[in-house]
Amino acid sequence: MKQKNLKILRVDNINDYRGLDLSCIPDNEEHKKSTTIKRRRDIARITKATQYHSQWIRDKTARIKSPFSDKILKPIASLLPYIDSYHCILYEYHDKEKFYLIVGDYWYEKLGLYFPERKQVILKREVLTDIKKMISLLPIYKSLGRNKKIDQTSIVLYHDHLAHHILNELIGIDNLINKKLIQYIDHIYYCDTPLGELKDLFPEIQASKFAKVSRRELNQKSLSANELILPYQTVKISQSSIRRINNYLELHSNKSFLKSIREKISAYDICIWVSVRTGNRVLTDQIELMASLKTEIETEGLSVIYIIDGYSEPYQLSSREKCNYKNIVADENKIIQDLEDTGITNISLIGKPIQDVLSCTALADYYICHSGTLHHKVSWLQNLPGIIHSNEHFSNLEDDLLPGMKEKEWQNIPSRIPLKAISDVVENTKDRSGNSLTEKHNNYSLDIEIALEQIISALKKESII
Repeated sequence: MKQKNLKILRVDNINDYRGLDLSCIPDNEEHKKSTTIKRRRDIARITKATQYHSQWIRDKTARIKSPFSDKILKPIASLLPYIDSYHCILYEYHDKEKFYLIVGDYWYEKLGLYFPERKQVILKREVLTDIKKMISLLPIYKSLGRNKKIDQTSIVLYHDHLAHHILNELIGIDNLINKKLIQYIDHIYYCDTPLGELKDLFPEIQASKFAKVSRRELNQKSLSANELILPYQTVKISQSSIRRINNYLELHSNKSFLKSIREKISAYDICIWVSVRTGNRVLTDQIELMASLKTEIETEGLSVIYIIDGYSEPYQLSSREKCNYKNIVADENKIIQDLEDTGITNISLIGKPIQDVLSCTALADYYICHSGTLHHKVSWLQNLPGIIHSNEHFSNLEDDLLPGMKEKEWQNIPSRIPLKAISDVVENTKDRSGNSLTEKHNNYSLDIEIALEQIISALKKESII
């Protein structure tokens, strides 16, 4: 089934393509330039592209109009070729010839059609996924029987990354409950639980619906020949999901630990949440920024303590994280030692359990965070004012294109340190496995004066100083 000469075609007009009716992959014509990769994270575009989820779940099938005829087809199988790497579900249909609907990206939109006999993939927009590589993995499904009647529908959770687990999985399940769609789901398969037990996060769901599977089981074979895996996504972080997570944290965090943190903070006028990173996308002069900010605050006659957040211990360490966890924490703790050598008062949460860390976010007055998960940990769950920073690549992106910036209706919109204050440190940055990374992973430094002026202005505007 592996096809050496597979052609990837992107079609701008799905209504007329060489006799094929491609209306089963709508192109969102009202969204200008929606097919370009730059509009990939456009919330309006994604919202429309994922509207079909609810109907498929209610129908307990994945009906589409055939590209060859007027027939409305049901799939005979759903395939997950290494879904944790390629983020796609493939649905197999038969009409005049066998073909597959490719549903993918983190929010499961209809990306395109694959025609094995024609050695063609037709896409409605640019994609980040390596489609050819993903399709080359389909032979792992060749032994599956496809004669059984599909009579069950399920969803899968595969993220061990906290932010994706919250945004792309927990929020989706909360949405299924709110829309009264959870009754149509027979099983919820999951690999990891980075935040906590799913049965505790969703006590209204029958516990027997949750089924833990290995990553290998999920990636390398269909879960059951009579079971259809359906997409289930929302692209907005709802208030109900935030309340759900915070209620869960209140019940499952370490009360004595939180009490001790509160007592330490109470001796200071201001508490600022600050993130740290090691490896890549590191702010190289962060200690200088914190020291300068401390001096400025003290000139106002106020005292400040920093809560330092870095790598948190997940509720359950995945197999991939077990190899890196101790090394990351050890590297980040070197930053804490440097802070203490500089005389900067801080409370370190590095390496602490994620439930305790997230509970502590409610104790801060303001945050200064790296763009990304370190920012999401505090700002998604709390309505705090704060500022984020990153290297030149990410600082140059519009808010619409920056991951995690538009998924929540912000009460306090995060400020961003401007590009003019950012300078990449050109060096060979590497990932945790020692592999060289592209320039978008560059470390960077700040113009401390510009950043400090922006932060002090924000603190005054919020009446924090």
